[in-house]
Amino acid sequence: AEGAAAEGAAEAALAAAEAPKAAAPAAVPEEEMEVPVPQQHLERVAGQVQEVERLSGARVVIQPAGDDHEAPQRVLVRGSALQCARARVLLEDQVREAPAAPAEAEAAQPAQPAQPAARGVAKPIRIAGRSFVDRDDVDAHVKALQHRSKVDVLLDAEDSLFLFHLFTFHPNFRAKLAAPVVGFKYGEHAMFPGTRCFFVVFADGTDEGISVKKCMDVAFPKRGSKRPRENQAAADGDAGGQAGVSKQADNDDEDAAPAPKRPREIQEGCIVVMEGLPADIAWHDLRDLLGDYGDVRFVEFIRPERRAPAAAAEDGDDKAGDEAEGQEEGKEDMAVDEAGGGTATDEAKVEAKPDGEGDAPKEEAAKAEAPKEEAAKEEAPKEEAPKE
Repeated sequence: AEGAAAEGAAEAALAAAEAPKAAAPAAVPEEEMEVPVPQQHLERVAGQVQEVERLSGARVVIQPAGDDHEAPQRVLVRGSALQCARARVLLEDQVREAPAAPAEAEAAQPAQPAQPAARGVAKPIRIAGRSFVDRDDVDAHVKALQHRSKVDVLLDAEDSLFLFHLFTFHPNFRAKLAAPVVGFKYGEHAMFPGTRCFFVVFADGTDEGISVKKCMDVAFPKRGSKRPRENQAAADGDAGGQAGVSKQADNDDEDAAPAPKRPREIQEGCIVVMEGLPADIAWHDLRDLLGDYGDVRFVEFIRPERRAPAAAAEDGDDKAGDEAEGQEEGKEDMAVDEAGGGTATDEAKVEAKPDGEGDAPKEEAAKAEAPKEEAAKEEAPKEEAPKE
């Protein structure tokens, strides 16, 4: 009996020793993974190794740097598949959040269109989808459009859209749109025979002229400098004239350099005389139209119907002044006659009027002396003839 009891106790102890082994889970196979890290971010990753190991449960080992300093550095991650995946995500987040190097930051920025530094224009403008860097580009496009346009024929859709978009910059755009627009044309101006311009054509058959210059003055405002004056010594023969210097003005865009002005080509001594202009045309409209055909120094607009009344008014003023002066002189002469030839009055009149005014003081003095001589003759005693 004792032997049986001892044998049972041994079997129970053996079963108890094998039970933990059966309950213990099977060992998880360990994996190894490589995570590439750029050389410039390696220092940041090395400082976060302990935090990555704590969050993922994997072991992180940084390999020694190789000879190639531009190649990415290898970082080994050991652990289960799940632990390695967590560590890899954490390491990639550290690389992604690291500040970019100056070269990478410049490469990451979107490519900016090259600005024409020679012309000094900061910002181009887009008209109907076309990009223009300055006013000269618009002028060249408009001139090309004038050359290929047929007289009094509606332009095609592309050119019409360009003119309509350019027309929106006109200061009187809303007022000029008096009816629905059906297109644009290029033809002769009715008020100025021999000159051509663009017209906006309305649905009712009427048209309205467009000043391209006014549109471009708004699309390309002259900011940052004053208009330079032309060299008066070369154009007018004035030795004292000099070309003005443009001054930098305050504006919102201080970094934008003002566009250099195109030199004006004016033929010295050239004068154009135009006659038979309509009476209702304004001076500024005439100046704008002439500016489309060349550089104009000044425009003198003379209206004959205004000049004649002005000359008549001047003649009337001269006659009225002469009559008033004659009346005043007559009154002074009467006052002298009544006073009996006052010498003080005559002297005062001579001193008040300069000698350069003429012989009027001498004539007045002679008139004043005439009553004195007559009075002296009357007062002289009469001689009686001797009695025989």
